[in-house]
Amino acid sequence: MKIIFLDIDGVLCTSRSHTALAKNFGGEMDEWDSVATEFLRKCCAAPDGPRIVISSTWRKFCNNPYDNSDILGVRLKQCKLTDFLHEDRHTEDFGLRGREIAEWLSRHREVDDYRVIDDDVWDMEDIDAKKIVQTDFDNGISATQMIELRKWSFSK
Repeated sequence: MKIIFLDIDGVLCTSRSHTALAKNFGGEMDEWDSVATEFLRKCCAAPDGPRIVISSTWRKFCNNPYDNSDILGVRLKQCKLTDFLHEDRHTEDFGLRGREIAEWLSRHREVDDYRVIDDDVWDMEDIDAKKIVQTDFDNGISATQMIELRKWSFSK
């Protein structure tokens, strides 16, 4: 099984998407990049495609991603990403994302391979650097990164 550990800000919710899509420009950044979400959906829909585990701070405010009780659940549902969540859908929170991901992986021996998609990697010392896809906070995931992730998603 393949897993994508997904950050939200700087990956799906970027300055670019906020500037283009927000109704209230001065408000909270919560508009998601439709190109990035469509790309992610296609990767996960591949035969034996990866499952998503939320490693973003957004996970702390999400009780149930399958309903409309919070903004993460609303956005995941709007983007049709809930179908691709792993049953253990988010990492635990103990401060350092790399450790949180490593702890999640230690409980899931069925995982063959993974990628961490995140714009902020200062706390990823417990993660193999080759598994990290570092995006840009302002612009999100690049075309080059999409090509590499697509190859990975569709590989056996």
